[in-house]
Amino acid sequence: MLAGMIFLGQWKMKSASKEFAAVIRLQPQHKEPYVLKAKADISLGAIDEAIAGCRKALEIDPNFAEAYATIGEALGHDVKRQAEAIAAYQSALKINPNLLPVYESMGQLFLEVKDEKKAEEIFRQAMAADHQHMAGRFQLGRLLVRKGKIC
Repeated sequence: MLAGMIFLGQWKMKSASKEFAAVIRLQPQHKEPYVLKAKADISLGAIDEAIAGCRKALEIDPNFAEAYATIGEALGHDVKRQAEAIAAYQSALKINPNLLPVYESMGQLFLEVKDEKKAEEIFRQAMAADHQHMAGRFQLGRLLVRKGKIC
């Protein structure tokens, strides 16, 4: 597992994916390697494989919020599947409202689908969830400037 993490850190996604696949073969009941492999696979463009890995992690633990978040990440760049990505992000936050990056990713998706009101709401939720009130702050600020609410 450590080798896979190192490869992820070095941005050697093909090697990371192979390492996590080996970990999964040796320890198929551990949920984390599936999601880590999925993150590498997303970077390699293997979206369907990434989603399948996350679904396997969810079979092991249906309350694994990071798996839902990774599904959202995998689907977020496909215009036809952005609604699915938003639903996955919402599932992740329902399980763990402290996954701060998920708010930002979901807010960006709402901006892409031209729902500025919902994006603003999500960015405000991010700030409320973050004890330092920094998550979503910059995205919210940019949105409010663009809408003319802040000069």
